[in-house]
Amino acid sequence: MDKELKNRLWNVYEMFFYPQLKAWGWSIYTRENITIFFTSLWDKFFKWSLNSLRDGLAQNAVLVKNAYTKIKWYEVYDFIEFLADEGVEVMNFKKKRDKFVSYCSSVLEEEMAGYSFINGLIAPITDKIEVEEIQEALEKSSELGLEGVKTHLDTALSMLSDRKKPNFRKSIDESILAVESLCRKITEKPKAKLGEALNQIEREGKIEIHTALKQAYSKIYGFASDAAGIRHGWSDELTLDFADAKYMLVSCSAFINYLILKTAKAGIKF
Repeated sequence: MDKELKNRLWNVYEMFFYPQLKAWGWSIYTRENITIFFTSLWDKFFKWSLNSLRDGLAQNAVLVKNAYTKIKWYEVYDFIEFLADEGVEVMNFKKKRDKFVSYCSSVLEEEMAGYSFINGLIAPITDKIEVEEIQEALEKSSELGLEGVKTHLDTALSMLSDRKKPNFRKSIDESILAVESLCRKITEKPKAKLGEALNQIEREGKIEIHTALKQAYSKIYGFASDAAGIRHGWSDELTLDFADAKYMLVSCSAFINYLILKTAKAGIKF
């Protein structure tokens, strides 16, 4: 992360949060809100002793600024993610969360950071179509009450986005499990494996899936279960990297979106 990107992300924080903090500072009735915000930063993000918390806005702001200048590049992204989650919650800015994320996303794009905001996480994916596929799969699964699908996608994204210790093997597994979870819902077979569920969908003709596409995802399941040993962890022969995990997350998200559209067309309700 270069100095310009780090500075601009800090500027978003100051433009978004600081005016409200200053406004609160003028009234004795709202100064408690300032304390709540900084207490959250002290305890949950920086993990500092609360004994170091100061009474005034200016003093605490200086401490946060000084700390920000020293944190590592991945901690800057952690800081922005924290503000987009806990920060807007404490400030009662829930309705402004999207605006904050939009500001940060613009900076990431303009500075060619190589990262994008996806579902509250800053992920190393920048292609707009890929981002939209993942976001759509997360939103649709949530809207339809497909909690298993959403949970697996969330975990896959989280494992891929971990800037300190990404787990590509786990991310791939979770992406495939998301597809499997949806296929189980379609077939109403809660214990069916992905290949079995896809075969049943084809046999029953509830929804139309091209044979080649069905076979492709059956082979992906085989890749996860057997050749790579992803699920069972017995093989270290295949080295999995970011490209593998990203491809699987994007392609599985796209297939989930495809299946959701197909089920809607067939009148299938979850």
